[in-house]
Amino acid sequence: MPTLPSTISCFRAVTNICYKKTIVTPSFQLFIYKKSYSYTKSPAFYLQKKAIVTQTDSFFLPQKLHFMKKDTQYLLRTDEETLELQDKIKNLLESQDDSSVELAFQLLTGGGVPPALHTHLAVLAIFHTTEKTRKEAIDLLQRYAPPSLLEHLKVHIWNPYHLYEYHEQDMDKFLRQVTANPTVDKNAFANFVLRITGKGALFCLKNKTAPEHYIIAQLIDSHHYLSLDYFDLRTLPEAVGDFVHLHSLSVEGNPLETLPDNLQNLKALEYLYFTPDIVGKGVLQKFEAFFPNIMATRYHDEAWQLLHVLRHKEALTAIEQACELNPNSPTFWNTLAWVHGGLQQYAQALTALDKALLLVTDDKAKALYHANKGSMFLRMQEVGKAQEEAKIVLACLQKIPQKNWDSEHYFCHGLASYFLQDYEEARKNYEEVTRHDYYYGGGACWYNRACLHARLRQKPLMLNALDKALEAGRASWAREARLDPDFEAYWQDQDFQALLNE
Repeated sequence: MPTLPSTISCFRAVTNICYKKTIVTPSFQLFIYKKSYSYTKSPAFYLQKKAIVTQTDSFFLPQKLHFMKKDTQYLLRTDEETLELQDKIKNLLESQDDSSVELAFQLLTGGGVPPALHTHLAVLAIFHTTEKTRKEAIDLLQRYAPPSLLEHLKVHIWNPYHLYEYHEQDMDKFLRQVTANPTVDKNAFANFVLRITGKGALFCLKNKTAPEHYIIAQLIDSHHYLSLDYFDLRTLPEAVGDFVHLHSLSVEGNPLETLPDNLQNLKALEYLYFTPDIVGKGVLQKFEAFFPNIMATRYHDEAWQLLHVLRHKEALTAIEQACELNPNSPTFWNTLAWVHGGLQQYAQALTALDKALLLVTDDKAKALYHANKGSMFLRMQEVGKAQEEAKIVLACLQKIPQKNWDSEHYFCHGLASYFLQDYEEARKNYEEVTRHDYYYGGGACWYNRACLHARLRQKPLMLNALDKALEAGRASWAREARLDPDFEAYWQDQDFQALLNE
């Protein structure tokens, strides 16, 4: 047991804690989010200075010294002041501050562990990542907790160092097992676990161990990211919509059937992750209504992925959804053009590119979209129109100082030169592209270099460039090469066929 001055100092430290109650109201939202406590002086300060209690102390009066000096189990009393002190010690244990937890242990070692704190010590004994803290918590439980609780805890082992390997389903099962013991306060145990580990929210939500708002707040990190992955939810907690500053929301693995309407309050949301195959149609419709730009981007990215594996019809459905949700994105219309091009629907592709051009003002984007129009005309074997687009591309690029050029500038210049049959200039520009970005456009530049060498009947260089394009991983290049008139002279070539069949 600590000496009397040390114990008095500990009480002085506890009474100087400015504890903020975690009542879940909008006014306390910021506190809950930060999960913080504040002190007028740190507990370490009082332990080091061994401050002397005087008549001015409002909580700890001189007559209480006599009680403390004789009663070594003073924390087991049930008077109002002792119960208040137990609450303050509980706050120390929950603080996640090592010096505060150590202070609480010193008080408990000297004054005994009341049943109300057995649950908190059990959490620290199982989940704290510091071996010293776990051992001290176990020692206190062995001295004061009922044998049934100790035997129960020995059966249920959890590795605190591998916490992030577990899913919420694992933690839910574990918490159900541990809190089955009647000596464990289910709500206090689960809430404390959630507070110090960020795990157990599924159990807390199912068992309503705390208000939803509080539970959700414990899961939001400093980057305003909230994950409710694999909670097996049919709907999202309504409290999610209260956190209007959320930046990212992940609900993957949940078979959602409906959504609360207040989710549309998340105006700052930029990223949304979910599993589309297992959510209801109504959920998708609400996601589209609440977050049209996020969903449009999702459909656009899906279209690109489908395009690269030659699933053009599915890509068309996805990109049309993107354009419908966000018709003001020139990027989406450009992608729609490429999907139509893959389906050999060149007229629709040109229409999409014209819509993209109406939405851009910068010369770099104009150069790219006119270059893409030239590609479509070339596929239609309308060389004259392709060359007209090439001239527009060069005119746009001339307005941009060359010192500001990047891979895209050189790529557009290379395409325009190729349309104008200036193959040497095209080669120089393509080399600049691959010097800046080796696999630019998923191998697009290497593919174009292969086309150029094929036109010039430079078979070794053509095969090398085509091989580099295929290395970039786009399955579409092999299909393109089998249909592209630039390679017509090699369609029956054994080396060409062998390369495409690898």
